[in-house]
Amino acid sequence: MALLSLTWALSVYDVTAHVAEETYDAGRNVPRAMIWSKRSSGSLGVIDLISLALCTTDIDSLTRNALRVPIGVLIG
Repeated sequence: MALLSLTWALSVYDVTAHVAEETYDAGRNVPRAMIWSKRSSGSLGVIDLISLALCTTDIDSLTRNALRVPIGVLIG
């Protein structure tokens, strides 16, 4: 759960590479898709991190859970 946001950010290139062979004019459209997907993933990631930061009120209570992973408590 703690690394899920990182997984979303890193899977952007993988997804566009897998659908590249079914894409019309792949030499032009796949690089564009990679750039746009990275931009949108970055923008949504920043929004996600800001919302998680705003949800954090007591840092000590977040680190006192069994897993000692604060993001698991915030999302769960």
